[in-house]
Amino acid sequence: MIDKRSKQIRITDHALVRWIERVKGVNLDSIRKEILSSGIPETINELGNKGIFPFREFKVVVRERTLITFLLPGQKISCFKKPRKYGKRARKNKESKARIANKNRNKSDS
Repeated sequence: MIDKRSKQIRITDHALVRWIERVKGVNLDSIRKEILSSGIPETINELGNKGIFPFREFKVVVRERTLITFLLPGQKISCFKKPRKYGKRARKNKESKARIANKNRNKSDS
């Protein structure tokens, strides 16, 4: 992907992982097995399906029983932020809540 402002080519994390896997020949399945045998599944089972959990010297970020990332001490993540106040999803939610409130009001008026 080309950034029009800088004319430099960006490399996504996905492309980087595929390069490591396919060009460098790193077996990602063996790394996946190593992670799964490290005790992380037991930590997730014990602490819950969603959250940021301590594990050894770092933290693991989990959402719906899916390991999202690893954090070093002091690192923060934004994947658990509340929806933006003015985003498309927030507007839809606000409109839905307004429709439900109007329906309930109409039912109580009858």
